[in-house]
Amino acid sequence: MVINGSGATVFLGNGDGTLQPPVNYGSSDFATSVAVGDFDGDSKIDLAVSSYGFGPNGVVSIMLGKGDGTFFPSVNYATGISPFSIVKGDFNGDSKLDLATANIQVGTISILPGNGDGTFAAPVNYAAGDFPYELSTGDFNSDGKTDLVSAGNVTSSRKTLPK
Repeated sequence: MVINGSGATVFLGNGDGTLQPPVNYGSSDFATSVAVGDFDGDSKIDLAVSSYGFGPNGVVSIMLGKGDGTFFPSVNYATGISPFSIVKGDFNGDSKLDLATANIQVGTISILPGNGDGTFAAPVNYAAGDFPYELSTGDFNSDGKTDLVSAGNVTSSRKTLPK
């Protein structure tokens, strides 16, 4: 799967190292990243695509999977301004997949709590330093809870080294 600027392009595998012709799934303009998971609990793969957007908010487009390699049309959810990357995880401990976006222009991370049915609640924003552009998840302190790491230009905390 690749991001095509206005959604996601899915290449189904043939099982022999080759791919079938691409199928495009539209979302909002300026798609930047994709997360794959079962967001509605039906055991079928779904897509979440972050879209940079212009104006007061970027969006996350959710495309629920049909289970045959195709997806229903997208439903958009507002997120922080300029979401550049997206990851999935259970960030609030309710056993439902949530989404996190790195909002590059405003230095925030947005968490969109999942409802478990393919829909998401309003985002909660956290300060993330200057220009966060990439996210990943892990359990960095071994407490059994999903943590986030963000890559970006952390000029707000950068110190000048002595010469």
